[in-house]
Amino acid sequence: MCWTTSGALLQKERVRRLLRDTWERYANVQFTEFIDCPNPLTEPQFNLSYVRARLDIDAANPNRNGDGSADEGMHALSNWANGGFSWGIVVGENTPSGRFDYLTVHEFGHTLGFHHEQDRDDDPLRLPDGTACQSGAPASGPKYTVLDRDSIMNYCNYTNNSSGRLSRLDILGAQSVYGPSAWYQGMKSRLLPLVDMNADGRPDAVYLRDKQGQLSFHVNSSLSQNGAAWITNTTGGVGALGWLTGHANADAKEDILQLWNNSGTVEVIVWNASGNNYQHVSSFPLQGSLQAFKYLAVDVNADGRTDIAELAPVNTNQLQIKVHGATANNFYQTVSTTPMSTGMGAVEWLTGDVNADGKTDIFQVWNDNGAVGILVYKANAAGTAYEHAYVNGAGIQGAVAASRFFAIDLDQDGRTDIVQARDVGGQLELRVHKNVGGTQFTTTWSGIMPAGAGALDWLVGDTNLDGVPDLIQLWANEGYLDVLLWRWNGSAFVSAYATTNLFGAPTAALAFHAADVTGDGRADIIQIEDDSQGSARVRFFIYDGGTNTFNRASAIPQLGPL
Repeated sequence: MCWTTSGALLQKERVRRLLRDTWERYANVQFTEFIDCPNPLTEPQFNLSYVRARLDIDAANPNRNGDGSADEGMHALSNWANGGFSWGIVVGENTPSGRFDYLTVHEFGHTLGFHHEQDRDDDPLRLPDGTACQSGAPASGPKYTVLDRDSIMNYCNYTNNSSGRLSRLDILGAQSVYGPSAWYQGMKSRLLPLVDMNADGRPDAVYLRDKQGQLSFHVNSSLSQNGAAWITNTTGGVGALGWLTGHANADAKEDILQLWNNSGTVEVIVWNASGNNYQHVSSFPLQGSLQAFKYLAVDVNADGRTDIAELAPVNTNQLQIKVHGATANNFYQTVSTTPMSTGMGAVEWLTGDVNADGKTDIFQVWNDNGAVGILVYKANAAGTAYEHAYVNGAGIQGAVAASRFFAIDLDQDGRTDIVQARDVGGQLELRVHKNVGGTQFTTTWSGIMPAGAGALDWLVGDTNLDGVPDLIQLWANEGYLDVLLWRWNGSAFVSAYATTNLFGAPTAALAFHAADVTGDGRADIIQIEDDSQGSARVRFFIYDGGTNTFNRASAIPQLGPL
């Protein structure tokens, strides 16, 4: 990319930062150089194709709202001989920052090949004469997502074209064309589940930042109020085979376990929760497999310390489970390796307690020729290894396709049941696969619910203090975040008919969680999001049991730079 106009250095630097924080952050694309456009007559070594960009400040109209234009895709590349420019915006000195951000990100969306969203031929808001939102002729090109009212490429978006924030579907669309960025793929593992790092019974948020290859802890332990994150930079590397949270020393504070490859040897680094940060304890060599495809946090012997279950292939794609045990406070070693005579394929891996012995068991939900299959590996009597539970699944009914599965103890007998949420022609079906005595699973209930199956995410949490977690279905309601709440009444799942006052919360999120933020025992919704300015922040929606409503909280705690 090169500039055809001089000056406006602050604005040009803002353009560069906006690209880093939007398209480049999520998709596998990179804009480079940002030099003054060379003249190939005097600099023939630069006779290359560039996105020739101009940025003009309208001195005569300081309050100008701004506008822009851009060529699409490969047409945006040109050399000096072509002349002109292929990307440009014009703003006034007082153009609002949000409008500047929108123009920049929108026009570079065109550079990446994306057309106006409102011009799609499946847009129901299009008027017969094609004038809806200044729309042009209907466009029938390839569609990478469903119609997105909230898109940065849509003139009708909900921000009124005054924000550079990418929508959830903008991100999915860019990733479907260019692939996800390396940052995005790493972030998904480093943005940890909520933890309780100070044993106060409240959730805390932790982001493990990759700071040029070194690990930086970003922690916010006051999610109910505004405040900055505690940031601790370390000299340790950020590379990991997997990240887990749990209790390395049974002190009620949740620690972090970093599994990594130390020159061919699997090791685990223990980071202890201490105050508002984490402290390095040690790195322990394990007899692990570098072919492991999943690590699970378990308590194989019910001692209150978190062990590690490693799932890896052995003997031509059969499953092997190793246990790396917390054999003393903050000390790990491999205690067992058990080949299983089963395959590794799974629709979902879950953990729970199959037989009410207080030890963590592993559930493998798999595709049994189109039907739901459930295999269980239980902690052995010695609490050192996993073995087949040999549960009888003959009573399981229903198809496995287009489903999510959840481990919930519905009848509070201490044994984990499996709940299935399935898309049946666009409608939501819920099924209960009951754990009967720890020896068999059988489908005891199913129902088509009065709602669609679409979900941004599914969460599990107890909102009515009955001891049974509810299913929380997050969905996109015309571009805004909305909630459906499903409760088990002892014999069936029913709608709780919860209402929402989320005040236009966006659907784009780095992660969603359910946890009790206020300390009333009820599950609230936590949304960790990109602020589109290079940092992460936390929004939360408090469940009010008296009014059966999720309300958007005013506080927005911070998690620091991404």
